[in-house]
Amino acid sequence: MQPQREGPSGVSYQRGALVEQYLAQTNSLTQQFVLPQPLPLSGADLVLTARLATTPTLETEPAPQPEGLPEWDSLLVRASSPFEPNHNLPGLSCPPAEGTPCASFWEQVRVFDAQGIELPVVLTETAESLGLEVDGSALESASYPITIEAELDETFRISDMGPDGDQFFFAFNSSVAYNSAANEYLVVWHGNDNTGSLVHSEYEIFGQRLNGASGAEIGNDFRISDMGPDGNPNFWALRPAIAYNSVANEYLVVWTGDDNTPPLVDNEFEIFGQRLNATGTEIGSDFRISDMGPDQENKEDERTKFGADFAAVTYNSDANQYLVVWTGDDNISPLVDNEFEIFGERLNAAGELVGANDFRISDMGPDGATSYEANIPAVAYNSAVNEYLVVWHGDDNTGLLVNGEFEIFGQRLNGATGAEIGNDFRISDMGPDGDGNFGALYSSVTYNNNANEYLVVWYGDDNIDPLVNDELEIFGERLNALGERVGANDFRISDLGPDKDVKFWAAFPAVTYNSVANEYLVIWHGDDTIGVSDSCGECEIFGQRLNGATGAEVGSNDFRISDMGPDGNSSFDAALAAVAYNSIANEYLVVWEGNDNVIPTIASELEIYGQRLNGATGAEVGVNDFRLSDMGPDGNIKFRAQYPAIAYNSAANEYLVVWHGEDDTGGLVDDEYEIFGQRLNGATGAEVGVNDFRISDMGPDGNPNFGAFYPAVAYNSAANEYLVVWHGDDNTGGLADNEPEIFGQRLSATGTQIGVNDFRISDLGPDGNDNFFAIYPAVAYNSTANEYLVVWHGDDNTGGLVDDEYEIFGQRLNGASGAEIGTNDFRLSDMGLNGNTTFSASYPKVVYSSGTNEYLIVWSGIDNIGLVEIEIFGQRLNGATGAEVGTNDFRISDLGPEGDFNFQASFPAVAYNDAANEYLVVWHGDDNTAGLVDNEPEIFGQRLSATGAQVGVNDFRISDMGPDGNANFWTLSPTVAYNSETNEYLVLWYGDDNTAPLVDNEYEIFGQRLDSVTGTEIDGDFRISHVGPDGDIAFNAFNPTVAYNSIANEYLVVWWGNNSASLLNSEDEIFGQRLSDNRIFLPLILK
Repeated sequence: MQPQREGPSGVSYQRGALVEQYLAQTNSLTQQFVLPQPLPLSGADLVLTARLATTPTLETEPAPQPEGLPEWDSLLVRASSPFEPNHNLPGLSCPPAEGTPCASFWEQVRVFDAQGIELPVVLTETAESLGLEVDGSALESASYPITIEAELDETFRISDMGPDGDQFFFAFNSSVAYNSAANEYLVVWHGNDNTGSLVHSEYEIFGQRLNGASGAEIGNDFRISDMGPDGNPNFWALRPAIAYNSVANEYLVVWTGDDNTPPLVDNEFEIFGQRLNATGTEIGSDFRISDMGPDQENKEDERTKFGADFAAVTYNSDANQYLVVWTGDDNISPLVDNEFEIFGERLNAAGELVGANDFRISDMGPDGATSYEANIPAVAYNSAVNEYLVVWHGDDNTGLLVNGEFEIFGQRLNGATGAEIGNDFRISDMGPDGDGNFGALYSSVTYNNNANEYLVVWYGDDNIDPLVNDELEIFGERLNALGERVGANDFRISDLGPDKDVKFWAAFPAVTYNSVANEYLVIWHGDDTIGVSDSCGECEIFGQRLNGATGAEVGSNDFRISDMGPDGNSSFDAALAAVAYNSIANEYLVVWEGNDNVIPTIASELEIYGQRLNGATGAEVGVNDFRLSDMGPDGNIKFRAQYPAIAYNSAANEYLVVWHGEDDTGGLVDDEYEIFGQRLNGATGAEVGVNDFRISDMGPDGNPNFGAFYPAVAYNSAANEYLVVWHGDDNTGGLADNEPEIFGQRLSATGTQIGVNDFRISDLGPDGNDNFFAIYPAVAYNSTANEYLVVWHGDDNTGGLVDDEYEIFGQRLNGASGAEIGTNDFRLSDMGLNGNTTFSASYPKVVYSSGTNEYLIVWSGIDNIGLVEIEIFGQRLNGATGAEVGTNDFRISDLGPEGDFNFQASFPAVAYNDAANEYLVVWHGDDNTAGLVDNEPEIFGQRLSATGAQVGVNDFRISDMGPDGNANFWTLSPTVAYNSETNEYLVLWYGDDNTAPLVDNEYEIFGQRLDSVTGTEIDGDFRISHVGPDGDIAFNAFNPTVAYNSIANEYLVVWWGNNSASLLNSEDEIFGQRLSDNRIFLPLILK
């Protein structure tokens, strides 16, 4: 079936009267059925019946339908028997019978209407089908659309070894690398498959490319290694590692292998490699890297005694070389058989040996003693000093250490020669020296290029209270470039299960560095729920973010990443995770081996799985910065969209986003701006209805001399419709070209035009005279009187005003008809003396107070009351009559010293808090307080009571862009929304910050949450948009606007900007981002 809509984070289908869609959510994947309007059920239940599919039924990239989901093939209507008590519950989860079909992939099923009210749902199931029954009586009283939602585990499967349902084909030991040129990942693993001539128990290395923006598979699993003849399970490839070469845009995959290429024999394990281009195509053949022990044919019995295993690899960007390291057993004197040490080999970009062959790196214990060993190395490259750091776990006889007492050791190597810098040095200190009951194992290392230091992590058994012997946790140690300890010694990272209980443990960590946030992400597998000593009770993958400057924990403690099988079932586990950081998207990809119960896989059938994580928060993510508009063909900068506005429809749980843009549809041409709109589903962010529908019609089509600009929009809850207003240049009536006035258009909840088309609202100056005009409207809806108030700034010739003397004007409109009410174009502001163009008012915003049935209008203006500078002013209006209330044109802001025109406030925005019956006014301004200098604008705010009196701190600062005292970093154009659920405000702006990797003159959207009771900040400034590549000032985001969704308790932020992908520099479109109430980014449907 052809998708109705598809994108990197979701896909939808029309299925008769229903819309079926699959959406990426913050911590899961969601399957939804949307019923837009009532069906003729006559009170009967709505029943959906599904047959269980054993193979994927959708083959779309980049958003394939998750495997094992039911294929819904019938819509039945029937009356059902009364609900059973256990099932008659809103938000019903699957019945707890282990192994039932619904429990295999649904975490929760719920049904809710447009108001967010949940409806009872019953699950029915057989071996062949599933059913959902929604209560017919509840449907009759519900508000449409109705959404039936099944939450699915967002963990995605990567590998496909053998036929599904066969536990004898599986995948192990995944590794992953990120390709910054293509924004892709390559995941590799060892597995046994039944493709080609391969047979059961014949392990080879496989790979899968993944899209870096969406996680979608690119192509299918492909084979990388060729160990021995196909069809012979005596020859294997195991434990791959991978590195990306940014110069050649290719990969090097290395592994442990058992090959029959002469002079090798069966069971003689060495390290092999294979180069791959960016598309996964092999460059050359498998090549041998290590040479452990003799190869001579006359020593065949000795060859299998010596070998290599546990390879690791890193890329040296300075020399365009690789360093491969491994655990080896060699016969080069004075070493003897079974004396394991760490070895290495440098390779050039073509995979050819550079320098010494199989050079020894570690020195554990006295040579010739097999009691001491070095094992399982990891390696990182330091680009600042062109060095490598190799780490491993080993048991040594230095100091007070004894045989069998394993600790983590390290060795620095010169990046140009491979020569050792200093000797092996000890990194960990687990338990008292001399006690082999405590130790450290399985280290991992990453390099921090901001601080020029390393983080080494391992799992260990320490005796630092409250830990006890055999209680394994993850530990870490920061090292400077010289290998010296920085900060706390052996700091603990994980906390699985209660302290002192050895049945809960953490092991096998991996670590990567996030250069954008200056953070580390440490991951591991462990048992935090069931607790079984020495084995996985219920192992999952966990993670911990660490501050890159201090090593302190950041965010949630030991957050869970994987979800293998139903919770509480020890048959399903995740293990041996690997991680890569994506610097373009600022996110991570975590991969692991696991067995899940998502149909068609079964218990004990191991495959490779993955999970993307937000780089800033660690939250599981879908897609950010979704695109809303499509003005003209992609790649053509002549067509663009700018200055969006947004309103939330609480009846339909939808948003309406409007903007001005130039399109090539119909008879429109380049430079002919009109107003366009797009409806969005409030629950999912998916686009609803007609794509980018046109709202305005200024002048004849095809004539760019006439246009519409800077829209604003309000929702009318009484009539369930919208009013969109804008300033436009039309040729109707007596208007002349370049004589902008305010126009409006009523729209139904579905975006259909209602009433008069493009009706005129303002009448400034005589018609036909382009010296007088009205621009930059704002609008608010009065739910008490069912009226709108439209305000704007303009240039009129009434009441002593002269040309170029700008003031604020307003017009009340009937909410049912759009007809004008009361005084025509009444004047709101009185800046300075009439007839004096030095004094003016501009850029108004308006909000309605339901508590007092009043409006508050705010603007930036120059008045003659004690100052000649731009500040923020306000005026209250009676909601029933439009008459002014209280102090005339009261001043709100006080930036800089009085009378100094260098300090000013502009572009205000305002929100009403119905809980406290007060307002928050925000603006961008230039102040001289607390380290700020002239021309360093930041965002400021002022709380006002219902009477306009100041509440709390005067002109409190909200934003912090760049270092104080540096006028190169700015904030502009704030907007604000009030959250009635959490009683807080969200303030947004576009700004120029110096937080790496951003650079001067690179504008993005930022936000700040404020406690509405005190006005204090909740956390710090946070970044919302990510347009174009970081560090590129050609891509920017501007002029945000925001709406609060009271049903979902989330925000929708929209802005205009130019992004990468199919768009060109300077090709502006509208973008958006859903935010939860605690600013976690929520995914949306992309077009």
